Amino acid sequence: MSFPYSIVPVLDRALRSARETKLYDEALIICDGYCNDNPTDANGYSARSILLSMKKDPMSALADRDRAIRLRAGAPAAGDYSSRGRLLMELRRWREAIEAWKAVSALDHTGWFESYPALMQAECHLLLGEIEAAEAICEEIPDDYTFPGFRGLLAGSKFEILDDIATIRRGRHPRP
Repeated sequence: MSFPYSIVPVLDRALRSARETKLYDEALIICDGYCNDNPTDANGYSARSILLSMKKDPMSALADRDRAIRLRAGAPAAGDYSSRGRLLMELRRWREAIEAWKAVSALDHTGWFESYPALMQAECHLLLGEIEAAEAICEEIPDDYTFPGFRGLLAGSKFEILDDIATIRRGRHPRP
């Protein structure tokens, strides 16, 4: 069983259909209608953010994610901030992404995200050229933690970041 994109069945069906068929505009019509009919329901904006991300429109996806976060101000969700962090990384807004990943850690009361937010913070620090900060965060991540990768995200571990740091210290650029 796969977990739902949304707790709202009509949005879940639209997003699943879009993922399977790549007919994003049809799903967008459903999400737009839901948001128009339910302007204070964060679920609509979260769903539309996912769809816009599938459509490779990170700016619009981020705007909807931020609206969902504002609507959930009394009960913020770690998943919203995780999506926000990923979108900010896509937009190469590393400092803001670090703050989003910190929020994920603070809100993740179930431990579902484990060390993933720290791994992403380390990656952002590395991309900012802040090698010591990236290294310090990696030291806090358990050696046996690996992110399995799902929904298009790559698997990874702190050792990939530490390898990049070693490459930089040898005077080379770690990535093509």
